[in-house]
Amino acid sequence: MLTNIETLLRTLYNNRLFFETLFEKRNQIVKISELINEKIDYEKIQYFNEVELVSLSDDLIELDDRLIEFFEEFLDTSRDIKIGAIDDILEHLVFHISNVKEIKDYEKTKNDIKKIRRYLKQIPLLILKNIIQLSHHIGLVYKTQEDFKSKINALEFHKTRVEKLIIIKQKVQKILLLEEIFFVNSYDNEILQLQRDLKIKMHDLSLSLIALQKEVIEYINRSIKKVSFWQKVIRLKELRDNFELKEKTDILVLCEQNMPLKFSNLSTNFKTNLNHDLIYDSNYQDIVKKLLKNKKLKKVEQKYASKIDEEFLNSQFEQKYIIDTDRLNSEFLATNYNLFEFILYKKFNENLDDEQKIELFCKMLLLYEESYVLQNSYQVYNGFKYIMVYAK
Repeated sequence: MLTNIETLLRTLYNNRLFFETLFEKRNQIVKISELINEKIDYEKIQYFNEVELVSLSDDLIELDDRLIEFFEEFLDTSRDIKIGAIDDILEHLVFHISNVKEIKDYEKTKNDIKKIRRYLKQIPLLILKNIIQLSHHIGLVYKTQEDFKSKINALEFHKTRVEKLIIIKQKVQKILLLEEIFFVNSYDNEILQLQRDLKIKMHDLSLSLIALQKEVIEYINRSIKKVSFWQKVIRLKELRDNFELKEKTDILVLCEQNMPLKFSNLSTNFKTNLNHDLIYDSNYQDIVKKLLKNKKLKKVEQKYASKIDEEFLNSQFEQKYIIDTDRLNSEFLATNYNLFEFILYKKFNENLDDEQKIELFCKMLLLYEESYVLQNSYQVYNGFKYIMVYAK
């Protein structure tokens, strides 16, 4: 292993074409013979292996994992989904904020403030990158995976990743809410601006995550339906191949039930077009007149839709008050109230009646159940019995 930074950088620079090629082909199988040329011989490759810049296996070669990770991180070219990295950044962000709050000395906390700025920039970029990568992987699995069981397993796996990202998004919003006073009182204008930008970006990312969650669930449901359909088709084929289709199923009865009655016993081999010789016959008009006398024709009445009421056209649509449940949940998680009392006594921009608040309570419980603790105790409010729910 190289322990001198100068030697490491010089080795990488002097053999930059070699390492560039290995990095570009990091997801491919590369043979040693492909890289040997006038400047790179087998002895030099052995040296690279000894200092752990590459790893050899028989006649194959690949760049060391640490170098790949370093280059991908620096160049932002990694296609891996690293949700845990965001969690680590959030922990470091909270740690450095607490340092600044406790020490209260700008000179001593310069390094902490610098890192807080960097983390506030990194968080939305990392979440967005993970959303893009997840969306790519989900679409790829659904469109290219042929085995249905493997497809469903892969989609379920990616669904859990989406759910983890949603939990991380909630953690970010909770930190922003709990540390609101720190950001407002911060003497660093850049930190305050980054905090405001992060709030806006988190709202947009929330919409993207909801759309991605719906997409993967829809793909899973479609795949499950296809599995069920093909299982039935395979079973029918097995019965047919074993000459047991008629004996073990009621297929003949079903066919008779679904066959149109008018044509079930008639041959369909008849002409529906007029004979051209008959049309040009001199007696053709007389034949048509006789048929018209014998056949009573009814004039079809054309029905029209009723006229639209003028009051409907002149009326204005009622504007519906929409509650941001993500923000409401973040506020609740920062309190010691139970969920129902929190909703009951909260002042909303528009007055909500008891029925609307009960409906909101049920909606919050369904959306964010994983973030709550449900106790085995109940209270009654105006005849409504509700469970005691607290933040984790």
